[in-house]
Amino acid sequence: MTVRLWNTITYDSSGVYVDTLQSVAGCDSVIVLDLTINNNCYGDTIVLTACDSAVWNSITYDSSGVYIDTLQNISGLDSVIVLDLTINNSYLEDTTNLIACDSAEWNGVMYTLSGVYVDTLQSIAGCDSIVTLDLTINESYDDVVDTLYRCIGDSALLAGSYQTLSGVYVDTLQSLQLAVIV
Repeated sequence: MTVRLWNTITYDSSGVYVDTLQSVAGCDSVIVLDLTINNNCYGDTIVLTACDSAVWNSITYDSSGVYIDTLQNISGLDSVIVLDLTINNSYLEDTTNLIACDSAEWNGVMYTLSGVYVDTLQSIAGCDSIVTLDLTINESYDDVVDTLYRCIGDSALLAGSYQTLSGVYVDTLQSLQLAVIV
């Protein structure tokens, strides 16, 4: 509440006040006070949570804190506004390097082509977390059949051991499956 002191009297409301004073010559002097009281305006406290930064009253804030701004109302009196700001930071650029055969699943998505993939997730604080997948897909080969002819008494290294009899031998190699008829 705003108060005004006039001639040793405190006034806390608008009005017309009259006081009679005696001059040095002994004559009365009448003075009139036409008083208008404008109460200071105190605004609310604004509680705000933001990611990385926030703009308030044309100012960008990038750290948490309590900020106060004083404005003037139409009567020229101050209005005080308080900002209680919490800044949560985003988590950027977490890169996963992955090499897979044929396909890979990442964050619930199946990928079959090599490439760099970006996903935006929401952190527990409600801010973005940007993660990157650098994916290399190596395709596997199926049913590669190679025929090998041998002479009687010879052998061939197949399926991890030397084979001396004719037959079909299957061996799985990294990135290649080989079926051989001897």
